[in-house]
Order: sequence, then structure tokens, then C-alpha cells
Amino acid sequence: PLSANDKVDTSSIRSKNSLQVASKRQDTDVLGALHREVAKLERRSLFMNLVKFLIYFQLLLVPLMLASQYWWAGVYSGVFALYGLFYKPQFYYVGGVATVPNILHFRFVAIFSVLSSATVVATTVLWILLLTSSDKLLDGCRSASAGQDLSLAADSCSSQVWFSGILYPVHALVNMAAMTSAVLLGLNLRFKIGDRLETVLLELKDIAQWIAVARSAGSSSEEKQEAAAHINSFVATSDDAKFQVVELEGLLTLINLSLMQNEEAQVLATEALAMMLEVPAIQSEFIGKNGFACLGALMRSPRALVQLHACRGLSLIVADSAENAALLVEGNSLSDLANAMSSKT
Repeated sequence: PLSANDKVDTSSIRSKNSLQVASKRQDTDVLGALHREVAKLERRSLFMNLVKFLIYFQLLLVPLMLASQYWWAGVYSGVFALYGLFYKPQFYYVGGVATVPNILHFRFVAIFSVLSSATVVATTVLWILLLTSSDKLLDGCRSASAGQDLSLAADSCSSQVWFSGILYPVHALVNMAAMTSAVLLGLNLRFKIGDRLETVLLELKDIAQWIAVARSAGSSSEEKQEAAAHINSFVATSDDAKFQVVELEGLLTLINLSLMQNEEAQVLATEALAMMLEVPAIQSEFIGKNGFACLGALMRSPRALVQLHACRGLSLIVADSAENAALLVEGNSLSDLANAMSSKT
């Protein structure tokens, strides 16, 4: 028989196995959400580039419209093309969608779609006017070929008329494609970066388990590091996630994790604290848990990333609150801040 010291701790093994299974499941779901987000962003880039291409194509058609049978069609075509040229949004994978100041991208999409549809209707009407005179046009061409009534047939059998008859449907199709691309772009812009990832992480509801693992005295350093990574990822999703961590007493857990000797766990926990402090309502909760002393200790860390996240968290607390700044002075944290500023790490 095994002695008491030789007995296998089966509960510990089951706990570790369950953590590994939960970790793999979360990683798979998060990776799938990231792939779906990337696919959405790639389609956004495609729609944005397609809209820009069609705008430039419309600009090329403007002088041709001015040379058509109804020259004033080039005027409204030019106004529409110039609007798209000056107010078209730009898309960057890092910065997101950027537009001209005071012009929201949804407003641009709405105005652009209305203008393109109006242009399609106007150009189609002009094309119909040409088609309704097709009999006269064909008769005039036959008269001109027979050498009869040349003066009467000149207007109805001119190359400008035939040129316009080809140009107008092309112009209408280009604008219809622009309208369709703008609508698809508008639908895609309803999606915000992080939406799918946030949904997956919130649905997993594993954060309480990871906070318990980080808080447990029986958890190993590696397990606490993994818990810090999951809490960090969860906090990054939204303000609601930050409040959920506070409700689960995760703020104090992050403070304790940030003071660990495990370098990776310390960096992850300190970064998570800095993200938590972006919410003013959480700042007072953090200060009440002796947060200034925690940040002071972190700013004296030999690790540059830990110092950086600690200084960022401190700046968020005192930036818009004179009361918090006074508490900083009372807590003698200025010397810690000065030490971080003079550090060469």
C-alpha cells in the first residue's frame, strides 16, 4: 500500500486537465473569431477599393458625358464624382476607417448611395429619350446614305447621337455598381473591430474560473501566468468585461499577480491593470485597494514593460482628477514616478 506521501493527488490532476481542456477550447474559439474578423476586414478593404475605383472611373467618364448629346449630363456627373473623390473614406487595418472631418462614414455611404441612384435614374432617362427617337434616327441615316435631305438627317444621324446611345447605358451601369458597392460597404461598416471576439469571450464565461485559479494558493506559477493571460485578453474586449472582472473581485487578483516574481505573469497583469484604469469608475475602486502603493512598486521594477504599463495606469488615474493627483502626492508616489523617469531600462 502507498503511504500518505506517495498517494497521487487525483483532484489536482483533474484540475490541471480541465484547465488544459478549457484553454484549448478558448484558444480554438478565439482563433475562429479572429479569422472571421480578418475576413470581414478583408471584405471591407475590397469594398472600399472598389468604391474608389468606380469614383475614378466616373471622373474619366465626365468629359465624355460633356461631349454627349445632352452635354449638361456631364455637369451632374462631375459634381457626383467630385463629392466621392473628396469625401471618400480611407481604410487602415491598424487605424480603422478614416474620413474627412465632420463627415461620418455612414453619412458618406448614405449620401453617396442616394447620389449614385439619382445619377442612374437621370442617365437612364436620357438613354430612353434617345431610344424613343430611334425611328427618326434610322430614317435619317437611310436618307443620308441615299443622299436625300442631308440637312434634315444631319442631326438625327450624327456620330454624337450614336456615341451618346452607347455612353449612357455604360454610365448608368457604372453608377449602379457604385451604388451597390457603397451599400455593401455600409453594411460591412456596421461591424466593429473586436465585436466577434468580444462575443466569443463573453459567451465562454470562463473568466470566473481563471480568476479563481489566479487567486488560489495551490496554483502553480505557470497556472497563474496562464490565468493572467486569459484575464488580460478578457479585459481588452470591452468596458463591460472590465466591470465584470471588478464584480468577481478580479481587481485585487490582478494587483497580486502584478507583484509576482513570474515575469510574464507580472507583465500581463500590469497591462491588464492599465486597461482597467481606462474606466474612471474603476479608478476609485483601485485606489481604495491601495493601488498607488502597487503602482509605486511596479514603477521600481527592473522590467521596462512593467514600468511602462504602471506609468500609463498612473497617468490615467491623475489625468482628469485633481483629487486623485492630490492622493498621489499624499501617498509619496512621486519619488516612485521620478525613479521610473530616470530609469535606463
